[in-house]
Amino acid sequence: MNTVHRLNYIANVNPEYFSYIMDFLENNNEFLPYSHLVALEPTNAKHEHFPTTIKQAILYYICFAGVRSEFGQKLWLVVKDMATKEQVLASTVISPKKKEYLSKAIQIQDDFTLEMLKKTKIAGIGVSGLAFIHKNFSGEAASDLVEYTDIGILSGLQKVYKLTTRPTPKEALEIVNKWKGKKSVGNMFCSQVYHYA
Repeated sequence: MNTVHRLNYIANVNPEYFSYIMDFLENNNEFLPYSHLVALEPTNAKHEHFPTTIKQAILYYICFAGVRSEFGQKLWLVVKDMATKEQVLASTVISPKKKEYLSKAIQIQDDFTLEMLKKTKIAGIGVSGLAFIHKNFSGEAASDLVEYTDIGILSGLQKVYKLTTRPTPKEALEIVNKWKGKKSVGNMFCSQVYHYA
């Protein structure tokens, strides 16, 4: 699907998201060469095993944080059916560091809400985890949250801005703070650039 068709599709299906994209591109010209990569939805592509609750999203994000997505998916397929701290700790697939985070997170109540998440510090869920969960579970088309500690976003920033090395999270935040418009649109573009450019 070419850029015009993609944007027309988005304009028809989600006019609010479309307006955020157009505003962002107008104010951040460095992303124009990547407009053909615009994501059709403002949230992550849902798949058969995508989390459906905030608690699952926390566990899911911890599984994927800091590892290749293939391994994150493998880990998630193991963790998603676990119910207790003991099951996590007994796993031979989960690394010691991830066991530390997952064994605490698995004890979160099943009806944990986004409001609770905003008020609770959870080991393994930092800025990028909060942005990921908010993006996929808040119901808002876009926000100003950016996963600026995520390797994919950092690699996307490196490519968009033609940097010789991948920026540190601190350097990424400096770039992100200069964006005009909904910053999560830039987040989307960086992720798309990382995966498809």
